Amino acid sequence: MAAPMMTVYGRTSSSNTQKVLWALQHVGVGFNLINASARVGNGSNFLTEHTGGTPFGVVGTDAYGQLNPHHQIPTIVDPSTKAVVWESHACVRYVAEQYGLGEPTTPTDRAHRTMWMDWVLSGNDYSPCFGTANHYLIDAVARMPRDPSEVSALTARVDVYIQMYLALFQKADGFFEDEPSFIAAEHLTVADIPLAVELNRFNQCAAVLLDGGGGIVVPALPRLRKWYANVLQLPSFQDAVVTNEMKHHGIEPGSLLEATVRGGVVR
Repeated sequence: MAAPMMTVYGRTSSSNTQKVLWALQHVGVGFNLINASARVGNGSNFLTEHTGGTPFGVVGTDAYGQLNPHHQIPTIVDPSTKAVVWESHACVRYVAEQYGLGEPTTPTDRAHRTMWMDWVLSGNDYSPCFGTANHYLIDAVARMPRDPSEVSALTARVDVYIQMYLALFQKADGFFEDEPSFIAAEHLTVADIPLAVELNRFNQCAAVLLDGGGGIVVPALPRLRKWYANVLQLPSFQDAVVTNEMKHHGIEPGSLLEATVRGGVVR
C-alpha cells in the first residue's frame, strides 16, 4: 500500500518552497502542493500589486494559522506521522531525517551539515545577506513588468544585490576544501540544499539580465562552480528547482537561455 501523500503549502516560484520540493523529490516522497501566497496568484508571475489580480491566498486564513502561526510558506503536513512543520530549513531537516536523505550519524556530522543551512539564513540589511539579496533581486527581475530596452538600467539598480550575492558566493568558495563533490559528504545532504537554491536563483536572474544586455561580472569561483556542476547532475534539483525557476522567469524550453542556466554558473 502506497504511503499517504504529504501536503505542502507554498508555491513553485518560492525559493523556500523549492528547497522542500527538492528534498521530497530526492527521497521519493509524494506530495500534494497547495498554492499559497499573499503576493502571487494564478495567471501571472508578477506580483498582484502590479497586475491587479488575486493572490492564491490561504496563508491569511485562520485555518492556515492553526498550522503555521506566522502565516508564511512553506508548511508541510505529513499524514504518516501527523507532523506539521513550518520554516523551510526545518522542513528539509524533517524530510532528511524521517525519510533518509543521508542523515547524520554523529553530533559533529549533524552540526557540520546544519551550520551551512543556518549560514544561509544569517545576516541582515547591514551586511551581505542571502535573504535581502534574494528578495529584492527576484522581485525586480521576475515579478514586475519591465521594458526590455531598459535592462541595462535595471541591472544598475539591482547591482547592490548582485554584489551582495557575489560576496557571499566568494565566501562559500573560500570555505570549500579542495573541490568537493558535495558540501558535507560524497552525496547530497541538507547542507547543499539552501546554498544551491540561492545560487540557482542568482544564476537565473543574472542570465536573464546578461541576455538583455546588462553588465555583470562573475568571479572565477572555481570550487563553487565544481560543486554546483555536481548538484546540476541531480534530476531532483533540475526538476524541483531549475525548471520551476525557469517557469518563474518565463525562460522557454529549448532556448539558449535554458542551456545557459542548466549549464552551470554564468560567466
